[in-house]
Amino acid sequence: MQSNSIINAGVYNLVLRINYDEGGVPKQVDKEVNITVNKVNVVIAFDNIQKYYKDSTGGALAHYVNKPASVQNSSLKYAYYEDIGATVPIAGIPENAGIYYVKAYYQDNNNPNYTGKKIEPFTVHKSEAVITAQSGTVVYSGENFDPKQALSSYVDGIISSPQYSAEVLVGGSWKADNIKNVGIHSVRFHFAGGDGNYENPFSETYNLTVSKADTHFVIEPISFVYNGAPVDISTLFGSGIALYNTHYNSTITSEYGAIHYNYFSKGGDPIAAPTLIGEYDCQVICDASSNYNAAQSAVIALSITKKPITFEFDGNFHAGTSTLTTNYSGEEIGISYTLYDSQSVLIGETVEEESIQYSTIT
Repeated sequence: MQSNSIINAGVYNLVLRINYDEGGVPKQVDKEVNITVNKVNVVIAFDNIQKYYKDSTGGALAHYVNKPASVQNSSLKYAYYEDIGATVPIAGIPENAGIYYVKAYYQDNNNPNYTGKKIEPFTVHKSEAVITAQSGTVVYSGENFDPKQALSSYVDGIISSPQYSAEVLVGGSWKADNIKNVGIHSVRFHFAGGDGNYENPFSETYNLTVSKADTHFVIEPISFVYNGAPVDISTLFGSGIALYNTHYNSTITSEYGAIHYNYFSKGGDPIAAPTLIGEYDCQVICDASSNYNAAQSAVIALSITKKPITFEFDGNFHAGTSTLTTNYSGEEIGISYTLYDSQSVLIGETVEEESIQYSTIT
């Protein structure tokens, strides 16, 4: 009887041929038998079946237990599935947070006598959103501040172009808002990217302090023409007087504090707003407001000059009876004038004391 060795695993068809002698007559009988040589099962154990979202390139790791010498480590393969039955495959290693299934299995076409597999849940954990910023201070400008820019916030170790928003504590509630007015404002940042792949998406609380803007005046020497009433410097705002803060120019607005005016005798003591012609000094004071610091101008010169007048005659020059009028009727003024005829012959004269509040005209 001829025999052959069976080495590799598989299903074989074996024919047994028996020769024998029956009553001196040689006979032969063939008997067919199926023989199955099973593959050797190699035991697989997992070393790692989890990762975090931001480590998206990593996958499961496994190893052979009591590996036969003829089994190569490179024969250990991995496949990922959505279900424990390994019927819905996933292309590549899962990236988004969730629970999947990984199969580690033996595959070596050059050594088909071994087999082995193991299926375990594979978990991709949410990554922690690390949002870092620094508390900061800005100066009130009348414009809104974006807390993200003002606090130099950034998201650390997440993705190259993070999507995050700032929330401001307003009346006990966190709101998406900008910051404008003076005060200490509580701010936190919320990471909104990653499609649910992050936990703890809120930062610590930081402070954005908005300090008051400085205020100062630009004033040139002031001159008024006498009009019989106390001078009023407020009429000069926007023309000769300007109120500024550290960020932009503007005429006086409701955002500034109350405006006061100080008047002084020339180089001397405080006085009420002057009325009569002469040389004085003045100063403008701005009170502090909710968003602006108090300020005061330098002491500058203030002049009140005589008011020019014009004359009109009624043309009745006979016997010096002509009537003289002026363009100012607010008060009686003394006038000095002399009348001549067309040949410059004196025809009459009236002399009165000149008013000190008006320019002399001859």
